[in-house]
This record gives sequence, C-alpha cells and structure tokens, in this order.
Amino acid sequence: MIDKEMDRVHVADGWLIYMPDVPGDTPIAPYWMQFIGIAKMSENILWKDGDPETGQFILFDENMKIVAVNIKEPVNDDGAPVEDVIQFAKEHLDEETVHDLVEYCTSMRSTFNLNNEMSEQDFIKILTSNMTDSAMSEAFENFDNVFYIGEEDQ
Repeated sequence: MIDKEMDRVHVADGWLIYMPDVPGDTPIAPYWMQFIGIAKMSENILWKDGDPETGQFILFDENMKIVAVNIKEPVNDDGAPVEDVIQFAKEHLDEETVHDLVEYCTSMRSTFNLNNEMSEQDFIKILTSNMTDSAMSEAFENFDNVFYIGEEDQ
C-alpha cells in the first residue's frame, strides 16, 4: 500500500490522514488539492467513539466507501504502537493497510530521528515565558523538533 500511495498519506503534528480514494486526476501538488478533492467527495463522517472531541474520524462517499481516515499518529514519541488508535483504524481498514501506516510512521520517525518531539503548546508556553535565553535553550535541548538560537545571558 504505502509504496503506491505515499502521496496519499500525510503525517504532521502527531496526526495522520490517509486518503485511499482521492480521484486519480487530483493533483498531488500542491498537497492541499487532495484535501479539496476529499471534501468534495465526502458525504458521511464517523467519529471515533462517536465523539467529535477526539478529532479522529473516517470520511465516506455517498456509497459509504472510505475516502479518508484521520487519526492520531499510530506510534508514540518512543516509536511504540498506540493501541487504541490502531484498533480504531483496524475497525475500518484492512490489517495490511493499518500495518503499513504504522510502519510508515515508524520509518518516518527513525529516518528523521523524531522520537522526542515537543508539542506546539509547550513550545509557545516556553517562548512566551520570562525565561532567560540560557534557560530556554536548556528547555529545548532534548527535543528533536526544536532548534533554538538565542543570545547567551550576560
């Protein structure tokens, strides 16, 4: 699955969207054209646990064929599988596809060495704090997705 459809999987900020049935004539660049295609096709939505607060859902076309799956990233910061996310995906996708999505995320994390990411919320919280530059530098030090350049305290 992944080899043929890598352009239909997007992972960002701890979320994954898989779009198996974007119309073939939908351009893959710019990438948001895929999202527009999905919006045009979508007729029904199924929320994880029936709760929109989860942010996780399956979009279906008028024939109840899956057009998109939006889930939390199925691996945690340590690269371990997140079972409740995987279980939700398995309820609607075949096991091979779910396995491929987990492997894709694991591979992305190891390729880019992104196993310890700071959330945007924590990042903003630190930036807007009254920390000194050296304290900020230390706070960001062990995160893979933050590179901080600041002036040394005098």
